Formats: sequence, structure tokens, C-alpha cells
Amino acid sequence: DTQTARMDLTFSLNERWTDDGAPAGISGAVEFRTDVFDPTTIQQLVTRLERILVAVTADPLRRLSSVELLSEDERERLDAWGNRNAPIMSEVAAKSIPVLFGGQVARCPDAVALVSDGRSVTYRELDEASNRLAHLLVGHGAGPGRRVAVLFSRSVEAIVAILGVLKTGAAYVPIDPAHPDARVGFVLGDAAPVAVVTTAQLRPRVEGYDLLVVEVDDARLGDQPSG
Repeated sequence: DTQTARMDLTFSLNERWTDDGAPAGISGAVEFRTDVFDPTTIQQLVTRLERILVAVTADPLRRLSSVELLSEDERERLDAWGNRNAPIMSEVAAKSIPVLFGGQVARCPDAVALVSDGRSVTYRELDEASNRLAHLLVGHGAGPGRRVAVLFSRSVEAIVAILGVLKTGAAYVPIDPAHPDARVGFVLGDAAPVAVVTTAQLRPRVEGYDLLVVEVDDARLGDQPSG
């Protein structure tokens, strides 16, 4: 015996038998590292294990999840610590992404919201760009219950497009430019969006589907309200 634990914590259980072969119970031992556990904690673990073993041997069909691990004293201590006496928080009203984003814009409009390829965009700039896009899309039928496809690589423009669509109340349908044309066509046919927002470079990927195609830097966006 080296008096040194080889593992942080080890439980060993062995059946005992009498000399004539009759069952004589189960013996157990616990080996633990004293720099990880203290004797009091180990005793609590042993007591809880005993509680489980007594419960399941009394009723082998009982679910483990129904076995009460804590003693009455432990439960009372939890209550005293505030487990049941904690103040009930009022239900937080659900807020949409545009509402949450709007709150952030109000708090720090000139803080940097996005950084991509050496370009940075403030919350105010992102808000105004997405507002212009949202106004244009609403004018073409985007709104609650509708869908708008967005075809972008990872970029600032992609976030502008997604946020702009959400501000209309519509759902955005993301399309990865890495997908083959057949997959792009399937998504457009299945989702039936009212429009597609993309870039001038990617526009050819979505032409020919009888859909409104809006380029994120479309000159018409400059005529839309930024608020």
C-alpha cells in the first residue's frame, strides 16, 4: 500500500459470502486524492450512493431519476440558502432581433458593430443601411408571413441584408453561394420568396427565376428613408 491514490476518486464494491456460500452483503471502499476531496465530501458521496442502492434493491424497477439523493437535512439547508425563497423574476417580454438591435443603436450609435476585410461599420451605419433596404423590400411585398432570399458570402453586406429583411417582418432564407445552381434553384422554388437580395457579382446566380432581385448596393436604396 503506497498510501497514494492512483485516481482522483475510486469506488470499489465487492460481494461477500459466508463460508457455506450464502450471500453476506456487499463491502465497499473509497480511494480518493486528499488534494481534490475532503473526508466530509467523500462521506456525503458514500451516503448518497447508499441511499441509491437501498432504493433500487427495494424496488428494482424503480427509475433512477425518481430516487431522492438529498437527505431532509440537506434539503432544509438548500431552502435556507434561498433555493426556494429566491424572488421570482418577472417574465421578460420576448423581443425581436430588430427591437434588440434598435436598443443597441440607441445606446452606442457610433460604436463599431461589424469589422470585415479591414472595413468597420458602426451601429448607426448598419441601422441606416438596413432601414433603407427594409423600406425598399416592403414596397415590393416583403412583410410578416413572407420570405426573402439572401445570397451572400460572409460579409458586411450579408448582415445588412439579413437585418433589413428582419425589419420588414419577413423571414430570410439564406443561400450559400458555394451551393451548385441546382441547389440554389431548389431553395428558391421551395421557399417561394418575394425577392432575392444579393450582390452584383452574384446576381447571375438568381436570374431567370421570375423574382425581384435587389442588389445590396442598388442605387435605388439611396432614395429610401434611413429611419
